[in-house]
Amino acid sequence: MRARARTARIRRLIASLAVLVCAVGCATCFATALAASSESPFVSSTIELIRGKQVLVANADSRVDRQVTASMIFEAYRKEIYALAVVSIGSTAVFIGLLLKKNHQLRKDIAEIKERDEKIEYLTYHDKLTGLYNRTYLDGVIENIEVKNQVPTSVLLGDVNGLKLVNDVLGHAAGDLLLQGIARLLQQYCRPEDIIARQGGDEYVVVMPKTSKEEAARIHRSILDACEQHCVGLLPVHLSLGYGTKEKRRDSIRKALGDAERMMYEQKLMSSISQSNGVVENLEKYLEEKDPVAKQHGLRLWKHLSAMGDRLGLSGAEMENLRMLSRMHDIGKIVIGEAAAARSQHSAEDESLQIRSYPEMGFRIAISSQILYSIAEHILHQNEWWNGNGYPHGLQGEAIPLPSRMLTIANAYDVMTTDRPYRSALDSESAIRELEKSRGGQFDPNLLDVFISVIEDEARERTVNGPEGEGNGSS
Repeated sequence: MRARARTARIRRLIASLAVLVCAVGCATCFATALAASSESPFVSSTIELIRGKQVLVANADSRVDRQVTASMIFEAYRKEIYALAVVSIGSTAVFIGLLLKKNHQLRKDIAEIKERDEKIEYLTYHDKLTGLYNRTYLDGVIENIEVKNQVPTSVLLGDVNGLKLVNDVLGHAAGDLLLQGIARLLQQYCRPEDIIARQGGDEYVVVMPKTSKEEAARIHRSILDACEQHCVGLLPVHLSLGYGTKEKRRDSIRKALGDAERMMYEQKLMSSISQSNGVVENLEKYLEEKDPVAKQHGLRLWKHLSAMGDRLGLSGAEMENLRMLSRMHDIGKIVIGEAAAARSQHSAEDESLQIRSYPEMGFRIAISSQILYSIAEHILHQNEWWNGNGYPHGLQGEAIPLPSRMLTIANAYDVMTTDRPYRSALDSESAIRELEKSRGGQFDPNLLDVFISVIEDEARERTVNGPEGEGNGSS
């Protein structure tokens, strides 16, 4: 199938040029001369040649007879007719004849053809994004190692942790930069003779000929150490990396790849929790850079949500989700940008489409993190209304997750009781009256009663103990 496709490609090439083409059978030393001019019949004849003579065509301007003799071919060779290799099929090399002294335009055309074919060949065997070899080339290398049975041969297999998170938080352009950075890092710590390939979306393979297990372990360690310092923005990036070695001729390079894969996944499993914790910490820092008052806002929310959770008898796991939700519910703001995240008015009608999208952006981030996964749905539905008029899905009543319904009330109260760029903070009683106006509309009536009881208990405690001097903050 592949040979027929390449033959068709050559025929199209011949049809497009008024030039002779000579196909030389390297194994048999026979040649077929083909006239490409549209005015000439397609001529084919075989002539026995002297072994090694590959520039063997007549002037494109001369008429081609049905029979092309050996003397004509050698005369063309004597007159400095040059040839340019275009493509090969198996043992057959195909050349375009060129009378260098007389036809400069043809020389330019052939150079362009050569450049285009070289580009096609490069893209066939290289990854466009990173410039590394691709899966097609890698498969050929592995097959060649199996045939030649080279030992020792070691392999590295790596998987980039956090690529999806980088894509979701910072965009696919940042994800592309990450993949390019990992490629450069591998090139820096591997040797010139090593073959580095991008096998898939976030997987890399390095084939290291004549490399012992001990040397592979050393290279493996140096790459991991370098990756510890690698970040995209404030997001840490880790490479799970394994290695394996074909030490004996009876071993298979596929077995070495399997050993590397098992080590890689063991490493990924062992480090996933600590990496997820690091991601959460760095996301919080990133959010604070976008919204400097986010931390205090989260602390106030947690104070009210934890009090509500106690009254509702929530479990320890549910309370932990509430704590995380209070910290990370606005994480979508780091995607849509600081300017869009700062609302110019309080009413939902005046929110921009970008503002309405940040719960969905937050959901995409959370779903990518092992630590945040359990609150992803709660982040997504924080702007749903009890009566079904909220967004993004228009959920109604108890179809809205309980933590989302709790957050909606506590967040609205905190927004109203803290200073905003467009208005001063309301006092607690005024804020409660505003919440009451949306009872059964935006807010769950039963949860609103629980929240109001929390605020009233806080007010009584302040009356007994005196003011705590908290003052108004911003969110």
